[in-house]
Amino acid sequence: PDKPVVALSFDDGYMDFWHNALPILAELGLPCNHNICPGLIDEGTLPWTYQVGLFMRDKPGCTVELPDGRPFRIAAEPGEMDLLALAAELTACEDGQRSAWVTALGAEGGPKLMGWNEVRQCAEAGVDIGSHGMYHRNLSRLDDDVALEFEIEGSKKTIGERVGREPAVFAFPNGLYDARSMARVRGAGYRTALVCQDQTAVLT
Repeated sequence: PDKPVVALSFDDGYMDFWHNALPILAELGLPCNHNICPGLIDEGTLPWTYQVGLFMRDKPGCTVELPDGRPFRIAAEPGEMDLLALAAELTACEDGQRSAWVTALGAEGGPKLMGWNEVRQCAEAGVDIGSHGMYHRNLSRLDDDVALEFEIEGSKKTIGERVGREPAVFAFPNGLYDARSMARVRGAGYRTALVCQDQTAVLT
C-alpha cells in the first residue's frame, strides 16, 4: 500500500518485443502481459490500425476518400494524433466495410509479428499471454453473435491450444467495448479486461 502499482502490458505480438523487450524483462525479472490476435498471428497480417499508419507515412499530404465518401486529408507530416483521428473515423464504420477499405490501401512494409514459436517462448519466460481478439476488430460495433463469440471465446480457445494455457486477460482492441461485449468477456471466463479508461472494469 505504500508503493505505486504498475502493470506492464503490450499488445499485438510484434517480433521486436521478442528481440528487444523480452531479454530486458527477463534480465530485470519484470512480469508483464502481452495480448495477441491469434488470427493475425496465423496469417502474419498486421492489425488494420498499423496498416493505416503505414499508408499515412508513405502518403503524407494526400487526401483519401473514407468509406462513406467523405474526404480526409493526411497531414504533411503525419503524427500519432493524425493516425488517431483517422482511426476514429474508421472505427465508426461497419467492420467489413472498414476491412475492405484498409485492404484497398495496399500498405506495405512495417514490422513482423511473432510466430507461435516465439509466443510460446515468451510464455515460457513468464510473459502472461492475453487475448486481443481474434482479428483486432471493433467489438463495440460487432452485432453478429457468432462473430463476437469467435473474437472473444474463439481467441481464448486458440491461444490455449497453441500456448498450452488459456488467457486470463482480454484487451479490447483500441480500448473499444460496449455492455454486450464486456458481458461476453466476463462470461468467457477472463479475469481481467483492459480498456482505455481511467477506471477498473471488475469482471468477478
